Amino acid sequence: MDTIIFLYDFQFVLAEVKNIKGYKKVLIVDKQRKNPATLANYGAYFDDFFEVENIFDVDVVANAINKIIKKEGAKIKAILATFEGVVEVAGALREMFHVDGMTALLSNTLRNKYLMKKAISGAGLPCAHIEEIFNTSDLAAFGTRYGFPLVVKPKTGFGTENTFIISSEESLAYYDDLLKTKPIEFVVESFIKGEEYHCDSIVIEGKVIFSSVGKYRNNGIDTVAHGKMDGTVVFPASDRGKVPEKIKQFNKSVINALGIQDSICHLEVFVNGDKEVYFGEIGARVPGGFIGKNIQNTHRINLFQVFIDLGMGKKNIAGQSTCCDFR
Repeated sequence: MDTIIFLYDFQFVLAEVKNIKGYKKVLIVDKQRKNPATLANYGAYFDDFFEVENIFDVDVVANAINKIIKKEGAKIKAILATFEGVVEVAGALREMFHVDGMTALLSNTLRNKYLMKKAISGAGLPCAHIEEIFNTSDLAAFGTRYGFPLVVKPKTGFGTENTFIISSEESLAYYDDLLKTKPIEFVVESFIKGEEYHCDSIVIEGKVIFSSVGKYRNNGIDTVAHGKMDGTVVFPASDRGKVPEKIKQFNKSVINALGIQDSICHLEVFVNGDKEVYFGEIGARVPGGFIGKNIQNTHRINLFQVFIDLGMGKKNIAGQSTCCDFR
């Protein structure tokens, strides 16, 4: 039987697995990061369940998939990354097991912030300056070129983990040990002052057929690092305001620049005081937190179900809604 493999246990995606018929469904989670409620709430939806020591290690996950194939004689239909941190893992595994879907090359670009922003700036879209760094001397040189504050973050991080805003050259010494001891590759970016928005879209054959714009209550780093209120407001399709419309058009340009074909995309941008839009980053995944649920309430579009459908090669999804602006 054709098998669909889900990597990681993002609960809103798992809740839709009950609707999948005629396929074997397998969930692979990280032993250290698993949600204790996963099996209790969603275990009955899956035919098999694997815990691995490190889900971010391609070889470790590949060993689990080989066991699935050997045990059941399964044919892998789709490999779906339900969490940002395993997008490039899924891309590598698709290539390894000859599974259709987003390529390893594009998956890596959409996780590697250096490659991503180089592609965006190369396409002429407004974006922060970015460089790879290895020590505080690199940070000081970047600060001399582009000024302070500046932002340091992991090259393939997620959720603003290990992300820092450095306000002055005098503060650089505090980050020397971080760069020397952390087993992480870091990048530095110029700081963009502005309010943070997100644009979540459905892309089929390179065309954006649905997009939704929302605004974070506070910028992500302020929420995570400074304990400010989390939350977002999703604008209805009837909102034709200048900023939402500019962001939708900007989103189309980003999708085109990166060559994304069939995916759910979660774009984050900054809008400055002059209403200019700057690229933040983009993920080929469903949005985190409750954004997807907000979109479902506002637009009557279930991005979690669409995510699964696209991963399985289904592209006729426009009929899900009678109220959305598919454009």
